[in-house]
Amino acid sequence: RGDTTVGNLSVYQENTVSLDPSRLPDDAEVTQTDVRVVPTEGAVVEAKFHTRIGARALMTLKREDGSAIPFGAQVTVNGQDGSAALVDTDSQVYLTGLADKGELTVKWGAQQCRVNYQLPAHKGIAGLYQMSGLCR
Repeated sequence: RGDTTVGNLSVYQENTVSLDPSRLPDDAEVTQTDVRVVPTEGAVVEAKFHTRIGARALMTLKREDGSAIPFGAQVTVNGQDGSAALVDTDSQVYLTGLADKGELTVKWGAQQCRVNYQLPAHKGIAGLYQMSGLCR
């Protein structure tokens, strides 16, 4: 958690407060880099930036029978609030905010399956883990 103050905001007008994501740690991701605030005279206003801390991974998913997970399937990290990631045409999904191990839920249409994962010992290029997962 980081706090700071920003001065010179215009009162009773919309102001944009921005973060530079290139200055964040490698394991931090913000879902939004700009927040709009409208301060009153002499007020202190809070600009909340929702962050996700944890590992980043590119995971290739397969079903138990070896077939690919359908394009557009939604993948969520169990126990983590936030948006779902989508499976691409190669049955891969980009995930952020991962703990060392955990469980994913994959949903498409009326079907779903779960993937247990454990991060590999070493990160790949740009600090990104590359791994595979079996959806059961």
